[in-house]
Amino acid sequence: MRTKGMRDIPTMYGLAKRSKPNSRDEAITEMARLEHEKVRLERELSLWQKNEQRTQGRLKQVQDRLALLQGMVENHPASGQPPEGSPGADEPAGNEGERWTVIQMEY
Repeated sequence: MRTKGMRDIPTMYGLAKRSKPNSRDEAITEMARLEHEKVRLERELSLWQKNEQRTQGRLKQVQDRLALLQGMVENHPASGQPPEGSPGADEPAGNEGERWTVIQMEY
């Protein structure tokens, strides 16, 4: 709930502005102002809807990725060794006196 302040106190000027316009010119001016406000709000709403769709798509990608990683964590041993058949399970061929570190990269 929004906190009310001094700007929320009704004044004679504010009450007069909310009443019916006194003349045709005032009515036309107010109509033009409201039309501009309507267009601005429609544009803002459209932007919010596009952002919402984009955010929902990204959220779905994150959820799918989390599900994949969760499945990998549950199915693999916790020894730190990659399971057989996965990349990096076999030691690369080379000199037997040297120690190789396997770095897995994913694009």
